[in-house]
Amino acid sequence: MTTLIATISMLAALIGIAGIVPQLITMLRARSSAGQSTVGWSFGIATNASLAFVNLLGYHALVLGSGNLASLSGCLTAVYLVRRFRRAAAEPAAETVTDLRTQEFEVLREAVLIEHHRRTGERELALA
Repeated sequence: MTTLIATISMLAALIGIAGIVPQLITMLRARSSAGQSTVGWSFGIATNASLAFVNLLGYHALVLGSGNLASLSGCLTAVYLVRRFRRAAAEPAAETVTDLRTQEFEVLREAVLIEHHRRTGERELALA
């Protein structure tokens, strides 16, 4: 039974780390922390610190505690990146705004307006 619990705990730690790493990579590549919460990552810090304490000092489970410490370091890194990139992204650059996928909607709107003008001769769409 102990082996099953240890295996499930290690699997949970690996899933946690697998969820943290892509978030860190995305923040580093985009140089933005948009959509990230310092409070959410702080909950991760508290949870992983508590679990590391229990696993290392309570159960003397070095393998499980190391997984918690790895997750803890990922959460600490995430909080640092969120704070660092929030300050830098206070005023978005013009090229950042035009690269958003919402630009596709603007192009689609223009195409609809051109087609509407071609068919009806009216420059604006009527509001219903």
